[in-house]
Amino acid sequence: MDLATIVGLVVAIVGIVGGNMVEGGSPLRLVNIPGAMIVFGGTIGATMMGFSMSTMVQVPKFIMKAFLGGAQQDSAAHVDLFCVPWLTRPGVKGSWRSRPT
Repeated sequence: MDLATIVGLVVAIVGIVGGNMVEGGSPLRLVNIPGAMIVFGGTIGATMMGFSMSTMVQVPKFIMKAFLGGAQQDSAAHVDLFCVPWLTRPGVKGSWRSRPT
């Protein structure tokens, strides 16, 4: 696992729990199953709407690689995988296909 992944995760958890405790809250009050379902379900659904299923199938592999490590990949390949389909989509504002010729 990359050190930046561990440090980022720790900073995020400490920031959320610490901020809650500074305001006088209990860490257990942060556990909100319905809220988590809304946030994570909505995020996953919105992400799936923006990408093809063939791209979404590869996401768990990238998540595992972020936490478990693996062979270093060319970052340009990731840009091509995630950005090019969005940027070349007809009708998307900022897409090269939506610009007048």
